[in-house]
Amino acid sequence: MIQVYTSADRLLVYHLKNILENEGIATFLKNERLTSAIGDIPAIECWLEIWILDHSQQEQAKAIVRQHGSPQMQIVGGEWTCPDCSEIHESQFTDCWQCGYSRL
Repeated sequence: MIQVYTSADRLLVYHLKNILENEGIATFLKNERLTSAIGDIPAIECWLEIWILDHSQQEQAKAIVRQHGSPQMQIVGGEWTCPDCSEIHESQFTDCWQCGYSRL
């Protein structure tokens, strides 16, 4: 399994999961019941995660997430571009070092 997406926005996660599955990409959701742990562990660790089962569909899944996601999304294993100043950041960073934009 490969994680392709994570977000605090549960509606967007379920929407992307449905789109991926309609494209023939089998998915698995993790952290569906972790919201009660927020405060005991960091909130970002409780975000809902989309994992795909077939490694060969990783690029197709990431392309779908990019097309249907939002600026606040986090594509796992990729980069994100700040919507305010267009600076490119690695996926683990949540704030833009150039302008201070926070994608959370």
